[in-house]
Amino acid sequence: MPTKDPMNMDRSMSSDPSTPELARRRLLAIRLFFGAGGALVVSAALPWVNAGGLISVHLSGGGILYVLLFAAAYAGAGYRIRQRLENRTLLIGAWVVDAWMAINVIVLFATFGGQGDQTSGVSPSIGVFAAGAGVVAGIVATVHLQRIHGSAG
Repeated sequence: MPTKDPMNMDRSMSSDPSTPELARRRLLAIRLFFGAGGALVVSAALPWVNAGGLISVHLSGGGILYVLLFAAAYAGAGYRIRQRLENRTLLIGAWVVDAWMAINVIVLFATFGGQGDQTSGVSPSIGVFAAGAGVVAGIVATVHLQRIHGSAG
């Protein structure tokens, strides 16, 4: 009798994901959390506001520390998943960080996005976009973490 390949199992046989599927989700969550942290680190060095196309404004020292703190939170989540230390507390913490960072990026886009005032020439710059990409990666990683945690428990 031929053995069944776990990578090609019929999904209708079981609602629980197979071990290779969980491993794939875990690896993707790790990579996305590290990517989110990396994007935030890069965004801290880039200009966040562009005024009239002539002046670029970077974050202050406190702003850089603030962004690096959240980058460390994302990287720490990736490290904990890599060490197989994920738990409900990590999942809740990841959702809280995602929500807070999403609010930060949305407020920055709303503040510098022009809101109909095209005469000021103030617009978000590449740093805000990089931070936004990091937040999106963090949210996707958290969704994968949620799926891992839900499947394991």
